Amino acid sequence: MKKTVFIACLLTVFSQGAYSATQDLIVKKWSDTTPGLSNFEIKFSASELPSGNRWTTLKLDMSFSSANGDVDIALNGNVLNQMLKHYDINTDEWTKKTGTVAPYSTGDFIVSGHISRKGPFKGNAGGQITATAKYEAIPPMGPKNILFAHGMNVDSGEWDYFNKLAKKAGYTVYSKDVYKCGSIANRAKMLAYYIKDQKIKNNSLIAVAHSMGGLDLRYIVGKANEAQAEEPFVTAAKKIKRVFTIATPHGGVDYAALDPGFGYCMPAVADLKNEAMAGFNKRFTYEKFKNPATGKIIPFMAFHFQCPVCGGFNDCAVGTDGQTWKGAPTEAASRTGSHADNKVVFGNVVCKSELLQDDVFQAIIKLGR
Repeated sequence: MKKTVFIACLLTVFSQGAYSATQDLIVKKWSDTTPGLSNFEIKFSASELPSGNRWTTLKLDMSFSSANGDVDIALNGNVLNQMLKHYDINTDEWTKKTGTVAPYSTGDFIVSGHISRKGPFKGNAGGQITATAKYEAIPPMGPKNILFAHGMNVDSGEWDYFNKLAKKAGYTVYSKDVYKCGSIANRAKMLAYYIKDQKIKNNSLIAVAHSMGGLDLRYIVGKANEAQAEEPFVTAAKKIKRVFTIATPHGGVDYAALDPGFGYCMPAVADLKNEAMAGFNKRFTYEKFKNPATGKIIPFMAFHFQCPVCGGFNDCAVGTDGQTWKGAPTEAASRTGSHADNKVVFGNVVCKSELLQDDVFQAIIKLGR
């Protein structure tokens, strides 16, 4: 039986305290008297991690008492732009609870940043941050099965590079061409029948999806957990061990701001619009993203990208903020990449295709164990 252990770090801006530790709980207190700025740092050290274990999730709970202030927070030097970004404190009492980020690492990771007051209220901003980290035993390597699900208006050929890397790493690779411009429901049904028909053991398939393919996977698992669960969704969902999405438009897409040529790809475009995705997300939540065979939530990770060539708030197709699924684990920092199947270049700035990046593949393999 897998045991999940909690480690909590408490950072208090207005009080100084000594480091103390118990078997499962670590509490750290900190204070800074520098006028106008309170810098803080919470470090989870690899030496605190028992041998054979890895970090899984980090959750931050923050509460501040200030007026006209601001907060900036980073994880390992990368601003948590999907979770925290930059927040203005405009009320006397302000509380923020983040979602979770999932390092899945065995090394150090550090939460750092600053809290400050502005205007006539300049000075230290009082408050408290609680960082809770979980760790688990590194699971043994099981069957090496991996599925690549393609996006809208393309086919499984977009995964050619990752296919080669996966086969070289000893994985059995699965992929299926679904309707390029089909609805999420129709694409997901095609993919579910394909997974159902493969000789894959339950809870052994790593599923990796690009763009709309991530919504196909969410639909499969979501349908398998509804009251009127039906085939092929139940059998397909039972086989899925982990899910990774790459630049999936979980929050929808504003196609009015994109190439008008996308308009012909119906009914896919209709399903991906912001208003349609709002209903999709209400129906299929992360809390119900469970493997029917185990009854547990399927481990999930969203990789999100931005491209400075396209303004830095999207990957030239999908908004960076919309590439994360509310309540579900996501990488702490955005990667640089292009949604297209080739690189985007402007001057000295290059955005390499998301599906041609070795480090993305290696991250998936590392986290997929």
